[in-house]
Amino acid sequence: MRRPLKHLERVAILSEGFGGAATALNAYQVPYAAGDCWLGAEFPPTQDTSLDRLLYAAGLSAAWDATRPVFGLLIDEWVEMLPNEVETTGLAFHFDRPNAEPAQAMLLVVPPVLTGAWHWQDIVDAVNETLDLAKQRAVEPSQIDASAFARLLPSLLFATARSEITLVADLAMNNAMTFRVMERDG
Repeated sequence: MRRPLKHLERVAILSEGFGGAATALNAYQVPYAAGDCWLGAEFPPTQDTSLDRLLYAAGLSAAWDATRPVFGLLIDEWVEMLPNEVETTGLAFHFDRPNAEPAQAMLLVVPPVLTGAWHWQDIVDAVNETLDLAKQRAVEPSQIDASAFARLLPSLLFATARSEITLVADLAMNNAMTFRVMERDG
């Protein structure tokens, strides 16, 4: 259990143990859309997951009134993203043995359809797709060396979001500053 939630649970248990009211938490998902399923649990494949949602639990001391201001105390938060149905991923392992020789790599291939047996064409297609994706991601040092981004190597990848509900690193906000630095440094 996460530490802030463990402390909240302990306070609730002690409060109830000394005669206080039980802590009731209500679950909310915003923005609200009629017919939406709770995205914190299993949902049907027809559920629209293209929009960002904020899911939270709140203990309210009075009935919810949208016309009155609401004040609260944030106990804990974390960001999760729903995985896509199909995802291109990478996995790296580090081996540090006395006889290890660089560069070592392993391609883990997962069959696209679970049929109970491997098919040679699936392996060939996976290797070809891996090579195609490597070519798409490849950047030559000469393309970056003269830019202000050279000091950031190795490059970093960040998640993006369509709205400000999900916490992400919005590097696009830095573009204006980067262009000023490049102009200044010539």
